[in-house]
Amino acid sequence: MEDETELDATHMLQLDEQNTSVNPNGKDDNVGNRLTPFAIPFFDNDHLFKTMCQHVAAGDKSVDWRYVMQYSGKNLTHIYDGGYCMSRECWSLAQEFCPELRTINISLTSDNLQVVQSFLPQWQSLEEIALSGPASIEELLMSLSELPRLQKLSLRNFDYTDRECTALNCLTSVTHLEIGCLNYELLNKISELLMHLTSLHIFTMPTMETLRALPAHCGNLENLQLYDAVNGLQRSVPYFPNLKSLEIHDQKSSTLIFINHLDLRYNDQLKKLVMPGKYIFANEANRISHLKALTTLSCELSDMNCLRHLTNMQLQELSLYSCINMNNVYLLKILRECPTLRFLEVTLCPLINSRCIDKALAILFRNGVTAEQPFELHLTGSSISAVDSSKLYCVPHFNLLKLHLK
Repeated sequence: MEDETELDATHMLQLDEQNTSVNPNGKDDNVGNRLTPFAIPFFDNDHLFKTMCQHVAAGDKSVDWRYVMQYSGKNLTHIYDGGYCMSRECWSLAQEFCPELRTINISLTSDNLQVVQSFLPQWQSLEEIALSGPASIEELLMSLSELPRLQKLSLRNFDYTDRECTALNCLTSVTHLEIGCLNYELLNKISELLMHLTSLHIFTMPTMETLRALPAHCGNLENLQLYDAVNGLQRSVPYFPNLKSLEIHDQKSSTLIFINHLDLRYNDQLKKLVMPGKYIFANEANRISHLKALTTLSCELSDMNCLRHLTNMQLQELSLYSCINMNNVYLLKILRECPTLRFLEVTLCPLINSRCIDKALAILFRNGVTAEQPFELHLTGSSISAVDSSKLYCVPHFNLLKLHLK
């Protein structure tokens, strides 16, 4: 669903303030004095974890990094240093024992900047780098141009000087950019970087002036994510000729009346529309129904009557949030009238209970769902219990449904 790297807890070694000491040989020493309970069994099970998160607090004991890296570093693909604690020794060990490392997430300070600057450009295999400030990163950015595989760059909490913008424009291999803020002035300064992007995430909603100017700089953009809209302001999204995925992550319930003003050219182009904080009203649901290429939709519905506009679409994935009025009848209506659907998520739905399961399975069978690729139903806050789900094995076509309950 999302092309970004997903961090699975079963593949993660996390070093934090958990005060748990473990050694694969059963000895209580300094191997990993901050292993969270979920990580412990995987640390001694063929070294399965692939992500390492490190956080430190006052009074923490030091970690025997050589043992950790030597023991499991060969499988490590992602290091997240959220506690400003990657020492020169740790970087050196990671380079020696982590040949599969692809992603690094680092919080920069004046204390660790030089260490990061000396080691990071040496990792020719790196594909993703996430940096957060504040720090002056001109030289570091210039050195990143030496990484031939670097495709994704995330930058948070930086002030971009002219020299840093020049360095950013040299990163011609980067196609995915995540940036804390993008204003009109910066837009023009990093135009050479923007022209190569296929994916752009902006964590602070740009002004309308910036949004309107963006397509001229991002002609290849396929995925746009915007965050943190200002309450009460209306926004519209301009037309990008190659845009296929649009996400508006708005947690402030702003009006965002951009849907009715979407360019008509998006009707045959846009495949994914995600708005988890946006209430959809009937007129907006009607506008969405004209997006003929749309296969993925996430939103909140003002009332269940909006479903009549959405169920006749060729959707494959649908996520509906805060569905207090969603009941068995509406759930079955979605399955029946949207036969292409293969993933459905519904949250806060106490009116949905186990009595709909038999009919749902019969509908899925008619829709052509197979046991090899079962329908995924994610329900949060429903009235279906774990005991109810365990009885699915007695129902015909039970293997057509993969039920997730929270």
